[in-house]
Amino acid sequence: MKIAITGHTKGIGLALAEGFKKQGHKVIGFSRSNGYDIVNPKNVDKIIKKSADCDVFINNAYSGNFTSVMEGFIQTDLLLKLHQLWRGQSKKIVVIGSSLSEVYRSLHPDTEEAKYGLLMYETHKISLEHTVNELRTLSWKSPEIIHLKPGLVDTDMTKHLHFEKMNTNYVFDLCNWAIQQPHQVLDLTFAA
Repeated sequence: MKIAITGHTKGIGLALAEGFKKQGHKVIGFSRSNGYDIVNPKNVDKIIKKSADCDVFINNAYSGNFTSVMEGFIQTDLLLKLHQLWRGQSKKIVVIGSSLSEVYRSLHPDTEEAKYGLLMYETHKISLEHTVNELRTLSWKSPEIIHLKPGLVDTDMTKHLHFEKMNTNYVFDLCNWAIQQPHQVLDLTFAA
């Protein structure tokens, strides 16, 4: 398979890229380090064009920039544009969402800045989930959308949190399993 992955140089994206390469799949990665910062709208269009002939697109990158509310919606924008391009085709889009937004409130951020950052993260991920659900009602089954919702994963974004975290390779294992299934997998919510 030919698999495109956003955010392929760190965290979950890195584990996905390495895992699929080890299995012999062709992986095309898009990240800031190779000139595809998703915050730049021109890069989003380039990513969509370069992914047109892929079998699977893994929508993983999250800007993580809490200085601009709109930047967090880029993952949703990518999903909408790719879905439109692939409509009616037997391809798969894997969306890396988060169940963390549902449990993060229990972490009790102690500063106003942390609370605001949490609210923005949660808003972005809820928007992404809503878009996944709406697209499923429009497209009948193609392209297939698989929504992975991991809890706390051990990445640079979560290194400051002192809670039990799952390994990025576990996320790869579940993603790989979902892609390989002969029947459609809709949502997988999992935690450490």
